[in-house]
Amino acid sequence: VTAKPELVAELSQSEYNALKEKTFHLDTYCFDSKPEKKFFQDVVNSKDIKKIYFTGMLTHGQTDLYIQYIDPESNTVRNYYPDFLVEKTNGDYVIVEVKGDNKIEDPVVLAKERAARETATASKMEYKIIKGSQVMNGESNTIF
Repeated sequence: VTAKPELVAELSQSEYNALKEKTFHLDTYCFDSKPEKKFFQDVVNSKDIKKIYFTGMLTHGQTDLYIQYIDPESNTVRNYYPDFLVEKTNGDYVIVEVKGDNKIEDPVVLAKERAARETATASKMEYKIIKGSQVMNGESNTIF
């Protein structure tokens, strides 16, 4: 997995030294976008969050966290790998997707969202989708 250096977070970086118990199930996270990395940085430092896992880079069967949905373009069953799994200090779990503003109404994104909400509800979790602009405006923690 590769990413632009400014989109990488590594456990070995000094800013993350104190956060080992809260995150980094892998030693390196490679984010797709600045909003994804900012969301991670905002939420990992929240006192209301017990753990945060970045799962968005694991899209080739490396994780058990995926949601099956029907792709509206191909009408086939596909796997959706959400960006984050967050455990709050109260024990609740939230599946989070950070999405570019221009993709929020995309039919495939909407199909993934529907399936994720159904799966989350059945698993006593929540599913949240947040726009990249909301993250960049400092609204990451408002979804919890």
